[in-house]
Amino acid sequence: MLIIILTCLLLLPSDGTPLYPLYAIESHSEGYPLTDSDYRVVSTSFSYIHGRYTTEQLQQFSKANPNFKVVSYINSGIASSATLESAGRLNASYYLCGQLKKDLSPTDSTIIMSPSPRVSVLKPSTTNGNVSSSDGYVTFLRVEKELMKILKDQLSGRNETTVTVERGFANTPAEHHNRSSLVLCPVYHSDNYPGGNSKSLIVYTLDPSQKLAVNMLVNHTLTSVQQGYNGSWFDLFSSGQLRAVDMGGQPVHASWDFKTSQPYTKSALVEAQKDRLTSIYSQCHAALGQYPSLLANNVAGSYWPDDGDAKQLVEKTASFRPLDGYSLESFSGYETAGKNSTSSCGPAGLVLGWQPFDKWLRNVQIVMDAAQSNVPVFPMTASAGCESIGLELVSKSLRDKFESFAYSSYLLAVECPSGATRLGLPAFYQSNGTRYAYLHPRYSWPIGTPTRSVKPQQLTDYQPHNHVSFMRPFTNGLVVVNPHNQTDHNLSLNGNYHDPMTGNVVTSLTADSLSGYIFLNKI
Repeated sequence: MLIIILTCLLLLPSDGTPLYPLYAIESHSEGYPLTDSDYRVVSTSFSYIHGRYTTEQLQQFSKANPNFKVVSYINSGIASSATLESAGRLNASYYLCGQLKKDLSPTDSTIIMSPSPRVSVLKPSTTNGNVSSSDGYVTFLRVEKELMKILKDQLSGRNETTVTVERGFANTPAEHHNRSSLVLCPVYHSDNYPGGNSKSLIVYTLDPSQKLAVNMLVNHTLTSVQQGYNGSWFDLFSSGQLRAVDMGGQPVHASWDFKTSQPYTKSALVEAQKDRLTSIYSQCHAALGQYPSLLANNVAGSYWPDDGDAKQLVEKTASFRPLDGYSLESFSGYETAGKNSTSSCGPAGLVLGWQPFDKWLRNVQIVMDAAQSNVPVFPMTASAGCESIGLELVSKSLRDKFESFAYSSYLLAVECPSGATRLGLPAFYQSNGTRYAYLHPRYSWPIGTPTRSVKPQQLTDYQPHNHVSFMRPFTNGLVVVNPHNQTDHNLSLNGNYHDPMTGNVVTSLTADSLSGYIFLNKI
């Protein structure tokens, strides 16, 4: 540990930039003008930002700081009906929805099948055409490599369903299929299933092992770089499939792995994402002559200490180039739709929440492991998506409390300012109708480097006896976090410290619930 501390001391910045590097998000950026001050503050305060910008704005960021990187958002886990149905329906994720109860000849148009216990419903198509539109949707089954359009479905007996289909659908060959052949159905996303509650058209979940899952991200990245971005931000890039649902809108817990002829395991999904990422890097490098910056969301739920080790997606090996950053969304808190909000992505009615202790503890442990392994896990203070604008709209005092808790929690996990991890936060504030870039001075306070480190499993060793708060000493200060919904009274700091917020000298503390504090030996 002494070697790490000495190395870190040599690398401490002295120009007022953040001591521990940060990254940023700007949601709902369209329509907001940027000033020279915005370009300067954002490009010198953060390593990366993901948002939507014009080519001129991207040029201004690069002019302000050539080393600053802007990445362009794309949802990597889903595809619209228009995209998938034109690229080929075999690119969709599928789930097991049953088995044939008798042999099926190439000319049979009626399937008798035993439905899977988890299948909620099969729905017939509502259009005579071959593509889904606002006038109707197409539903289909898959048996081996043949697709079959669903024309009619009815329960024909106990544990038996009769389905009338159009054979050889979407230019797939009508073939003979043996009794007990598996019947698969496409996986949809959220409310965008056939007849779902969303006003949008059908949205499919992608199989990461198929060509469209690679080509879509390659094309997006190449187009983005041509526009002036440095690369891409891949949403829904993990060892799980967020809000995956079946034809009736019920959750799908495991999609089908055609390599193993079994449902995907988390580890198999990680391997599929690694192969996908390798292909993306290879094709982009061949086209650009250099590697783009690739960041992704969300590592939560699939990184140590959970099952399905997505840590591999940020671990460099001789044969694998990892992500440049992997977001841990909602690290210490979140924005959520309040009772007056009509949309989780709309700015009106969003409210802040603090993570419950168990989830906070797990998230800090993940970042500890990443910092000690020197891999680029990027915890985001709250949402890494469209809800992040909520943090811009709250009062400055509430945002200060929220961010102080996040940054102090992050300092419990860091090892060195030159390490691979980054803390993320929205780059902008809003006040009286004005939007402006601003970074709180806390991120430049010279607290130094940690003088005590424990393994993630021993995180609670940072708790003083008979107290609920956590304390960690640094070469020039002390960080204190109370992640509980109760006040922690009479907490001795074991020394004299300066409070940079008030200028007072403190020796003890009453730590408010859900709060974080940074104290310095000297200012």
